[in-house]
Amino acid sequence: MQSSPPNWPYWRQVPEVALMNAILLSMELNPSEPQPEWLNDFELGQRCSIAISHVRAGILKVRRPPLPTVGNMRILTWQALHDAMTRQPEDCLVDLVSLPAFALWAKSLEWEIPSELVEIAEKPPLWRRGVQAIKGIFNSNASKPSQPPDSKKSGIKVDKQCQAILRAIQQKQWDPQNVPDGEKDLIKTLVEQDDPEELFKASSAFLNAWKEGLRRGMWRMRSHDSYARRGN
Repeated sequence: MQSSPPNWPYWRQVPEVALMNAILLSMELNPSEPQPEWLNDFELGQRCSIAISHVRAGILKVRRPPLPTVGNMRILTWQALHDAMTRQPEDCLVDLVSLPAFALWAKSLEWEIPSELVEIAEKPPLWRRGVQAIKGIFNSNASKPSQPPDSKKSGIKVDKQCQAILRAIQQKQWDPQNVPDGEKDLIKTLVEQDDPEELFKASSAFLNAWKEGLRRGMWRMRSHDSYARRGN
């Protein structure tokens, strides 16, 4: 029996998925309808192996599912302790990964992925942008005057600028979620040299587009996690 295509309207709304499910989606296989023949699929096995190696190298970020809770307390069961002590590298396939981040990572490896997953990589879902916008409001300086909403024309220009920066990152074959520290100036040079539409003509254009891309979760620097932990 052949499985039906993935339910993309559903998967677009899920913030995190098991890494195995993300890999299945990258091959347009429906995680909700597993098939026995997948066990012998060479490409599927290869993608799993690549993903595991990138997780072990710290390039592809995943997190373990939380422990079960009773009220507000997390319970460490004997089974959970045993699983932690006997954990194997391939066990990361059941860990959770951000689907937009995974899609960007898969694109950076030039995997052939469905157009729906490409769209998730290049244009984060509206709910994700809303969450990031709310975080930005709480993290911003309360005394800073609010900015008027961008016009439609300005929004299109910012989208094009962000896509140009993302292409430059992928041109260097970097993981957009793990851009090497100190390479922002090189990315700026690349996009300004290849700018037929003069998107980066203004002196502040690149910096503003870079910040917007960070806000949308389209890329981040390698030192992001260490800075975030330091700020806690």
